[in-house]
Amino acid sequence: MKRLFVGTLLILGLVILMSFSVSAVANFSAQKGFDWLSHQAGSDGSFGSDVSQTALAVMALDSTGYDVTKSRTWLDTQLSSTFCYPSASCSTGATSFAVLALSQLQDDKNFDSLQTWYGSALSKADVTGTWNLEVVSSSTGTCMVSYQLEGTQKDISIAVDNGVFTGCGNTHFLDLDKCLQAGLLSANPGMSLDIDCGSLEGSVVLTTVYKSASTYYLLGNENVAQAQFQINNGCFGKNAGASCDKESTLYADWALSKLQSTINTNVYLKEHYDSSDAKSVALIYLATKDSSYLADLVKLQKSDGSFNRDPYTTALAVLALKDGGTYSQNVDNAKSYLRVEQAATGDWAGSVSTTAMVLFAAFNDEAVVPPTGGPVLAAECDTNPDCVVLYGDGYTCVAGSCVKVVSGAGCSSDADCDSAQVCLDSTCIKSDCNSDGKCEYPTWDETAVNCPSDCKCGDKVCDSTESSTSCASDCGGSSSTGTTSTTTTKTTSSGGSSAVFWIIFLLLIIGLGAGGYFAYKKGYLDSLLSKFKKGGGRGPQTGFGSTQSYQPFTSRIQQQKPRTSF
Repeated sequence: MKRLFVGTLLILGLVILMSFSVSAVANFSAQKGFDWLSHQAGSDGSFGSDVSQTALAVMALDSTGYDVTKSRTWLDTQLSSTFCYPSASCSTGATSFAVLALSQLQDDKNFDSLQTWYGSALSKADVTGTWNLEVVSSSTGTCMVSYQLEGTQKDISIAVDNGVFTGCGNTHFLDLDKCLQAGLLSANPGMSLDIDCGSLEGSVVLTTVYKSASTYYLLGNENVAQAQFQINNGCFGKNAGASCDKESTLYADWALSKLQSTINTNVYLKEHYDSSDAKSVALIYLATKDSSYLADLVKLQKSDGSFNRDPYTTALAVLALKDGGTYSQNVDNAKSYLRVEQAATGDWAGSVSTTAMVLFAAFNDEAVVPPTGGPVLAAECDTNPDCVVLYGDGYTCVAGSCVKVVSGAGCSSDADCDSAQVCLDSTCIKSDCNSDGKCEYPTWDETAVNCPSDCKCGDKVCDSTESSTSCASDCGGSSSTGTTSTTTTKTTSSGGSSAVFWIIFLLLIIGLGAGGYFAYKKGYLDSLLSKFKKGGGRGPQTGFGSTQSYQPFTSRIQQQKPRTSF
């Protein structure tokens, strides 16, 4: 009996826990989220005068049809003459978010110039391997390696004998940093090399390779005697030329993929890959589209559906997993977590960036209705001309909000007002329902008709749709239940004991539910659930996470087909 009693309490506690989650999900509103985000725009269209925030907001709002014209125009004002963002002090992160926004807007007019900026902003990658050239050939002769350095053309002749570089190292791999010029590639990330092995007879295969420890990774491969290779041996700092910053590099590579650029920093990212960092794993997938990273990503999902119990990171994971196409259950679980985390005001963590990323990644396919009459702004107006700019003639500024001007005696019904307004005291005002659980009439125009989530009979607020007849408890009238009779009830001692028992019982259930919910939110359930999982160990990881190693040239020379590069 004792075990049954305890088991029953646990089940009831979990039911209460589930009811908390169901209630939170029931209050979720994508519409409210997009509207909250739209309200954060300033009068100039920017979000906090910040390029990254504005770019993310543009991505989210544009994905569901909100008018982002002002924000887009503001972003254009932040482009520097060297094609980076913001113009006052260019940063890799801001530029990358701007590129992502431009991609969402399908505005590619500056893509070539932006790609040039990224090339100039590369920094020396802090990697330990070597950059090599392999020439697969059965003949003897020379190859010419050419490159531009500080405006000067450099041409270096390299002797090759059956694929062996006899003049430097006498191996099948030419160390470009050692044999061409000391520190050449280390000091000049993103350099292009022209290889001409036309003097070699027969078939020739040219390959550039990065060698880390005892493993080789293919960079480029051409089944021809002459080719140009861009050596992607760099990283990005927070600003152009600054020391490597992993997060800046991740966002830059994601942006470069949108530019369809030949520039990437895959070697640096793969050599610094951390399979336990959900944000990094999601971003490196978005940059490379290598599905093996998704297998690592799903292992990091928490029991509540989140990734690192962080809405922004979870949204990035959703974006990656949705693109992968075979992780619908993981996506649904993550979206459930995000629904629960939405604030009553519609935002996530009160952050423009987090809210925008969540909406763009997880809820841009929800049915939402963008506002009419132009974008909704946090502070609409200071003077009447502000309203004319926003909505055209016929609007005036009242207490910071643009209201429709009504001739004569003013409005007599909501039909006299704009679609987003109602008639109150013969004046058209915005109809605002903030769904915060409190009826705030007349400060906000919340009534039982237009805001039933906040206003209803019995909330102690007599709004314009209620009267002493229809809602006596709120509006001071008499009620059919106003007269009450008093009945004396005799309570036996056994009845009193029963009542005490049930009170204690209910308190125990509430305590268990609250404790379970606390454990759920804090992730303590993860360790408990993990004990029921089988085979929890992780298999070995290869090289740079999931990239297959390159098999170098060995003995017999054969015709080789080009290999795919990472």
